[in-house]
Amino acid sequence: MARRTLSIPYEVKNAIKNHLKEHCEIALEGYESANEEEDTLTGDLGATLRIRNQKVEVKEAQAGNQGTWNWSINYHKFRGRGQMPRKIYWVQMVSLS
Repeated sequence: MARRTLSIPYEVKNAIKNHLKEHCEIALEGYESANEEEDTLTGDLGATLRIRNQKVEVKEAQAGNQGTWNWSINYHKFRGRGQMPRKIYWVQMVSLS
């Protein structure tokens, strides 16, 4: 099965960009208090960037992309300290008609 390319509308990209810009500045403030501990820094970054479902109404976009778009940023830490702890960040976007 061939993959379908999904074009993310400008309004959605702009909403995500604005969130990241604002919250990355907040995350920089946390650097001074935790700059010696990598796990603390990445945990603070994940918590600062995390946001629940955000709705963006897209009215004028390429065919098939109009409607309400939902996006969110979530953070999950896999395993604890020690051998190869992992943190995963993801942005979830779903187009709803």
